[in-house]
Amino acid sequence: MFDVSNNENNVMFDVNNNKNNVTANVNSNKNNVIANVNDNKNNVITNVIDNENAMTNANDNENDRKIIEHDENIKSNQLKNFDNDDQNSINNENELQMKLNEYVNFFIVRFFHIFNTI
Repeated sequence: MFDVSNNENNVMFDVNNNKNNVTANVNSNKNNVIANVNDNKNNVITNVIDNENAMTNANDNENDRKIIEHDENIKSNQLKNFDNDDQNSINNENELQMKLNEYVNFFIVRFFHIFNTI
């Protein structure tokens, strides 16, 4: 009986110890899990924030790309405008030359007309 009792007590003691240990472990694990969850949560939040920052960076890159494209479009339009200005200058020069030719022809004709009448 003593042995049985002792064994029973030992078993119960072990069970109690195990229960306490298990409880301690569970509590420890629970705390660890909570700590880990909290850490993970913080990490996840941090990662989300970092990812959000990454999205911001992506948006910045997108905005930079748009600015560059816009700048390129402006430069392209400026070049087109320069071409147009050059073409306009050429057209203006041609128009001036035509007008000058008209005046010269007019005066030549008038001169010969006057000369012939004399």
